[in-house]
Amino acid sequence: MARKERPVTSEPGLSLTILLSVLDRGGAETQAVGLAGALADRGWRCRVVSLLPAADFREELAARGVPVVELGLTGVRSGPGAFLRLVRELRRHRPDVLLTMTYHANVQGKLAGRLAGVPVVICSLRSTFFGGRLRDGLERLTMPLAHAVTTNSAAVAAALEERRIAPRGRLLVVPNAIRAGDPATDDLDAVRARIRAELGLDAGETVWITVGRMVPAKDHRLLLEAWARLRRNRTGARLLLVGDGPLARDLDGQAAALGLGDSVLFTGLRRDVPDLLAAADLFVLPSAWEGSPNALLEAMARGLPVVSTPAGGAGEILAGSGAGFLTADHEPDSLAAAMRRLEEAPAAELGRMGQAGRRYVEDHHGPAAVTDAWETLFRRRLADRSGP
Repeated sequence: MARKERPVTSEPGLSLTILLSVLDRGGAETQAVGLAGALADRGWRCRVVSLLPAADFREELAARGVPVVELGLTGVRSGPGAFLRLVRELRRHRPDVLLTMTYHANVQGKLAGRLAGVPVVICSLRSTFFGGRLRDGLERLTMPLAHAVTTNSAAVAAALEERRIAPRGRLLVVPNAIRAGDPATDDLDAVRARIRAELGLDAGETVWITVGRMVPAKDHRLLLEAWARLRRNRTGARLLLVGDGPLARDLDGQAAALGLGDSVLFTGLRRDVPDLLAAADLFVLPSAWEGSPNALLEAMARGLPVVSTPAGGAGEILAGSGAGFLTADHEPDSLAAAMRRLEEAPAAELGRMGQAGRRYVEDHHGPAAVTDAWETLFRRRLADRSGP
């Protein structure tokens, strides 16, 4: 049965610093912001520190009473200065727990936390791929400095063990937290109609959606190639690409070169992703690598049937939920075939998939339960450090 969300009050006094490479709209960053806010509500004194200039989330964190600190990392030459500022920041505020997320934050944070005398340093590895052997080596070299190591899916844990970055016995899986919309209170029909009118979408046409930063990991190129195959000699469907990033212009050019015309709509960065999901019918995740994909879980929380490549934790999510189809491999033909299969599924089957996905998110990714898991980990490690 689904676990009911509940308010939890902790005794005040404990403090947490979350260190990120950059505070922007990425998956790890979204989870970090949610955790900081949830623990602040429970009485923790939380701070979020960004090595690079913070690009987002300031207002959300300020509303929860969580300060944001930027360390001014802008390039290789600024690295030593930013590292020393990090050590001073940790010594000045003396957090009980330092949680590091994302590659640069993990490597620098483990060392800085130990130099600053932070009682508990926890490293969170949240993707199957960091960027090559050098990065793997640095993560592996600094791993003994962490008092605990977490990840967000069994698939990531297996990949890290295979590459000898961390032994399986040290890896603790803490799932991503996703809040499901409440169909009893959300007027989804009105939201759907409003967003479709805003975007120029017909009320009856099938709308696919994907959400993610336009970076190599998300592999929108694969999706556009699959879409070109899927739409060949077929009409009546649209594809929404929600997000922005360094590849946005190239992807727009690719769509034009493939002759996709107005069947593809680039929305850019949006703050109303739940509303966009409510306006769509089907979700697709074309990623080349992932940890536990927030976008996939958020689509399932909105009751959308889904298709995904076998990236990171997507396979275990779909195997455990029955919310849609997983591609056989990471190729355009396979993705197009899975999308066609979902498009052609009977309405009753799509309805069952949507309900199954929503239940899975409620059962496995409820914010209160995930926050409980983090808080339990922090307190146990603090107790271990303070024991005889």
